[in-house]
Amino acid sequence: MPSIPFYALNADLEVVLAYLNDDPAIAFIVADGARRWRGIERRAAIPAGHHLLWHRPGGSPPLVGPGKDEVIRDPMAGWEERAASAIPGVPFFGSVPMIISWDVARETGRAVPMSAFGWIGDRYRAIGQGASRDTTKWWKALQRWVGQQSREFPRAGSDGEEGGMVPAFPAAAARLQAGTPGAQNPPTP
Repeated sequence: MPSIPFYALNADLEVVLAYLNDDPAIAFIVADGARRWRGIERRAAIPAGHHLLWHRPGGSPPLVGPGKDEVIRDPMAGWEERAASAIPGVPFFGSVPMIISWDVARETGRAVPMSAFGWIGDRYRAIGQGASRDTTKWWKALQRWVGQQSREFPRAGSDGEEGGMVPAFPAAAARLQAGTPGAQNPPTP
């Protein structure tokens, strides 16, 4: 599954959130009561945890559960889930290419936190469930934007070759440069 891990402090996460808030193609999936969800265009803040983004041009997400799966008619108006997610705080869609995950880590004082975007990409194109061109283009633009906003540092616990390099947004990069260790992985949902 394609992912974009990155080191970010709270100030950096505000920059990432502003970027997503300014993107009309993105909606945040949020709780709207017991077993209810809806899309919203903007968030005032992003807490630590697992979050879902809906790439609107990629099509409406499915309503999954007992009975025949349907497409959610208007995700911005909301819907009631049919099947609960195994991950608290987010609805269950299955693996669909119009949904992007965002695992947000917040500062704890011990290490520079690593957050990450994740996407199923074209994994299921062979069975007719591939990503739209618009969503693929959006994902590549997100990768470029993260690269333009950041400097790369070796993943914690590696020499930069075996474990790879991880982009670090400016505040996180300053802390890493000063010798604060980075987290080895983003949070798991």
